[in-house]
Amino acid sequence: MEDSSRIKRSRKKPRAGGVKRIRATSPAKSKLFGTAEARHSLLDDALATGSVAYVVAAMNALIAIQGLSLTGLSKQTGIPAELLREELGVDGDPRLSTVLAVFKVLGFVLGWRPEEPARRHKSKTKP
Repeated sequence: MEDSSRIKRSRKKPRAGGVKRIRATSPAKSKLFGTAEARHSLLDDALATGSVAYVVAAMNALIAIQGLSLTGLSKQTGIPAELLREELGVDGDPRLSTVLAVFKVLGFVLGWRPEEPARRHKSKTKP
């Protein structure tokens, strides 16, 4: 049975894009994302990178911080637990419907904004 208060990922090969692991412990021990602003900042940063692995890791950290089990998340989202396990797993690539449902449970909505000029890829020009 899954420990709902902890996310642990053991993986021998490095993550795609050099994404670092995000580990979350029980809500009482987690002070890093204790405020709504800190949780928003984590998700905003993850989405801004465009890294699926980072977004999934951030979602998993916030799920654990809120003390949600996979079964509880499944009941609240209406998504089968096995599908959540697959899509939110180490190599997960969740569908948009899964992301939206999980964000709703976490108390967030997914929004869009224009890309900041500093984040845009600069076209290569010849000197």
